[in-house]
Amino acid sequence: MPSCILRVSGSTAKVRKFLASSSIEPRRVFWKGEPRNPKSRVLIKVSGFNIELSTAEGLEAQSKQAVRFIRKHKDDLLLIKSLRFSSTAIDFGLYDLATDDRPWPSYLSSPVWFFGFLMNRSGFCSRHIRMACRGVL
Repeated sequence: MPSCILRVSGSTAKVRKFLASSSIEPRRVFWKGEPRNPKSRVLIKVSGFNIELSTAEGLEAQSKQAVRFIRKHKDDLLLIKSLRFSSTAIDFGLYDLATDDRPWPSYLSSPVWFFGFLMNRSGFCSRHIRMACRGVL
């Protein structure tokens, strides 16, 4: 099932500080130097965590649910911003919409900043995310 995920990475110290101070339970936490998965020899190059913002299907439903999450957890998200992680991105998970005519469909368009996170957006999503940020910044 697709979901909307906030992906955050940076120093191990910053990840530890966020986890100790936040009320959010990340979906996944990963540590520099650990294997990518139990059977892998490839090591993780940077620590970080993933937070599930939405479990809805479709961009419109995911963005609405993500806005509610952002409003509810604004202090925790502002903590992410203040810790100045090296990378923050929002990943809207969608089923593959490729067709024979459009083998590489454009799910999302140009990047936009909100809350200090770089995200990809559609026109609908950017309007709602901007409205949510007005209420929390």
